[in-house]
Amino acid sequence: MVLEPFFLITGTITVLGAYVGGVPGSMLVAGSVIINMRFIFWPAVFNYFTVGSVEQETFKYYQNVKLHRTYEHPVIQAFAGPKVDWIASHVALEGKSVLDVGGGNGYFSQFFMKVCSDTHVVDISDTQLQMNPLASEKRHLGSAYKLDFPDNSFDVVFASNLLHHLDRPEVAMKEFARVARDRVVIMEASNANPLMWLGACVAAHEFRSRLHSKSFVGKLITDQKLHILEHTYQGGMLLPNRSATWTLPFAMYKTLNPYLSYFQIFIASKRPVQLFRKSRKIL
Repeated sequence: MVLEPFFLITGTITVLGAYVGGVPGSMLVAGSVIINMRFIFWPAVFNYFTVGSVEQETFKYYQNVKLHRTYEHPVIQAFAGPKVDWIASHVALEGKSVLDVGGGNGYFSQFFMKVCSDTHVVDISDTQLQMNPLASEKRHLGSAYKLDFPDNSFDVVFASNLLHHLDRPEVAMKEFARVARDRVVIMEASNANPLMWLGACVAAHEFRSRLHSKSFVGKLITDQKLHILEHTYQGGMLLPNRSATWTLPFAMYKTLNPYLSYFQIFIASKRPVQLFRKSRKIL
């Protein structure tokens, strides 16, 4: 379910009911309440008591989902492009090596490869990897829990919307820190946006992201002795596989507002912040 049009419709029904008044108006308001109870409240309560493994829920979702957009789709371009632009404005990517973890579908790989010829991707799904535009030798089948690369293999390790789909995100973060030579860049859902938080409560495979505040995700990063250099809320209200193309003019996908953005991005370093600042000009 895409919540923006859902609440637009039910909200309009409620306002109309209040305006009409009387029995017809009360029926409209009651109908709106019943619809929200059926599609929002009860699914959220059900997920709270039943979701055990988000990994299993994610697997079931992608086994049944009918919409697999390719990286060329205009919504994907609007979703991923500005985020990589923001990252590139804070990390010197040109000539660096990048590992895109969990990026089998190529949404971000397509932009990294334009700047970094040595871009690799690892994903647990061979089907998703087949969608990726990277050369076959740079597509790796594997798990974020055990990356098949030596220590300090890549200048930048990047993961987008992966941690909240894992039952043990701290294990994956440890692997990111291990194989990264310099930077770890994490993009995750943000519960600062109320619609994102509510959507996470309703969608079983997104259930963990309801917890993803800046401090919660930041602790996953700093627990691995990584030092957060930059953080932003980014992306507006645009979901890669759910938002319709016609919503692009209204999606605010370049906004950095915390309450209007579904996502947040962290840039972390393996070096202390003070050392980074002293040597920033030569990075």
